[in-house]
Amino acid sequence: MSYQPQTLVPTIAALQAATTTSLPGSECFVAQYSTSFSGGGGSFRLGTSATANGGTIINDASGRSWYRIYSGPVSVDMFGATGNGTTDDTASFLAAIAFGVDFFVPTGNYKTSAGLVLSANSQSMIGSGDSIIIKSGSNPFDAIVLNGNNGSVIDMQVNGNGVGGSGIGVHGSGNLVANCQSYNNGVHGFYFDGSSTTCTMNRMEDNYAYSNGQVGFSCFDAPDNVRVGNIAYNNNFEGFTNDGTSYRNVITGNKSITNCITGGVGGIGLDQAGNCVITGNMINNSQSSRPGIQFQNNLASSLYCTITGNTITDNTGGGIHMLANGSFFGSYNIIADNNFQNNTNFDIQLDTGCIGNIISGIATTAIVKDFNRGGINPKSGYGVSFRAYANTARNNVTGDGTIYQVPFDGITTNNQSDYNSSNGIFTAPMAGVYLLTAAVRLQGGSGQTFAQIQIEQTGGYIQTSQGEIDGLPSTGAFNLSVNDLFFMATGDTAFVNVIASGGSKNMSIPSSQVTSYFSGILVG
Repeated sequence: MSYQPQTLVPTIAALQAATTTSLPGSECFVAQYSTSFSGGGGSFRLGTSATANGGTIINDASGRSWYRIYSGPVSVDMFGATGNGTTDDTASFLAAIAFGVDFFVPTGNYKTSAGLVLSANSQSMIGSGDSIIIKSGSNPFDAIVLNGNNGSVIDMQVNGNGVGGSGIGVHGSGNLVANCQSYNNGVHGFYFDGSSTTCTMNRMEDNYAYSNGQVGFSCFDAPDNVRVGNIAYNNNFEGFTNDGTSYRNVITGNKSITNCITGGVGGIGLDQAGNCVITGNMINNSQSSRPGIQFQNNLASSLYCTITGNTITDNTGGGIHMLANGSFFGSYNIIADNNFQNNTNFDIQLDTGCIGNIISGIATTAIVKDFNRGGINPKSGYGVSFRAYANTARNNVTGDGTIYQVPFDGITTNNQSDYNSSNGIFTAPMAGVYLLTAAVRLQGGSGQTFAQIQIEQTGGYIQTSQGEIDGLPSTGAFNLSVNDLFFMATGDTAFVNVIASGGSKNMSIPSSQVTSYFSGILVG
C-alpha cells in the first residue's frame, strides 16, 4: 500500500491514543498511531515507495517502512489552539506540552485559564514575539512554568490581565527564558524559585517585566543563576531580588526603572544573598523612599557581594543602603566604580554593624554615610557643603552689647539643602568634621569699643569659636571673621552671632556676597 505525500495535522484524540517509537538520528521521538505517526522532526506514513518523499525511508523495529509526509515544527495550532483571544486554548497547550517535544506558538492572543507547566526535560516553548498568553478567570495561577531541566521559553508574552499569580517562572535547572515580556500579573513578572526544587544554573536574558503587582524579576532560594539585559519597569515592588539562600547570583547589564511604586525594598533588593555580583546595571527613580540597591537582611546577612560599575540615579531613598536588621548585616562587600547622581539623602549608607565593606572609585561629590565611624564620611569632600551671604541689609542690629544672630539669606551653594536661609542655621546631615567659616562687616556705629563674631554649635556637641576686635576704628566700619573645625553629630546645628558694645544700637550689616557670609564643608 502506498500513500501520496500530504501535510499531516494530527488530532488531539489520535495523539492521546498514540504509542511512542524511537528512531535513529534526528527523528528520536515519534508518536505512532494507525498508519501514520508524527514527531518533533516531522510526520511519517507507512508506505512502500522510496520516491514519495525524495527517498527518505525509515524502518521501525518491526521492519515496517515509513516515509516523510510532513517536515515542519510542532505547533499548538496542530492541537486546536485558535489564538483568537476569546476561545480558551488551555487544553490545546497542555496537549502540546504532553507531546513532549519543542513546540511553536504562532502570533496570536491565547486565552488560558490554568498554568502551562513544562515538566519534561529539554522541552521548549517558542513564540513569534507576538505570541501572547492572556490569563483569564478569577483563580490565581502562574502563566508559564519550567519545572523540568534544560528547557526554554523564548519570544513569548504574558498578559496577566490583573489575574493573581506570576507570569513566567522557573523551578528547574539549566533553563533559559529569553526575549519575553510579562506584565499586569498579580504577583511577579518573572521568577526563579527553588524553595521546593533545585533551581540553579538558569538564565534570564533580554526580557521585559512591567506593571506587575510585586517584583519584576524575583529570585528566592535559587543560587547560581544569571539575569542579563533585562528591563524591569513600573512594578509595585523591586525590579530585581536575590532572597533566601540565593547565593552567587549574577545581575548584570539590566535596567530597573521606576519600581517600588507601592513597596519593596529598592530597585534591586538582597536578603541572605552572599557572594552575588551586581554589575553594569542602571537603577533609576526607585519610588516610595526606596534606594537604588538595598541589602535588607530580614532572613540573614548578605556578605561578600561585589557591586561595581552601576549607574544609580534619581532614587527617592538614596543610592546603595547596607541595612542593619537586628543581628543581620551587609558586611564585607565591595562597592567600586559606581556612578551616582541626584539620589535623595545619600549615595552610600552603611548602618552600624555593616562592617568590612570596601568603597572605592567614586566621585568626590558622592554622599557617603558610614555609621560605623560615628557617621563620619570616610573620604574628604563628599559633597556636603554650603555658602550663604547677606543678601538683605540689616539695620540697627547691634552696638550696645546685644547678641545678634545673623540670618544670611542669600545662597551661593547648598548641596544637601541643610542650610536654612530664613534663620541662618546649618544642620549637619551626617556626623563628621566640618570646616565652618564666617565673616561680617559692621558699619555705621559710633562710640563702640569692642566687637566679636561667633560660630556657635548646639546639639549633642557644644562649641563656640570667635574672633574679636578691641579698640574699634573711629570710622565705625570694620570686618570680623572666624573659622574653625567643628565635630558635629547628625542633627547638630551651627549659626553665626555678632556683638558690638560701648555705644548705642545703631550698627548695621550691609548687603554683600564678599564681606558678610557663612560657609561650611565636610572635611572628614
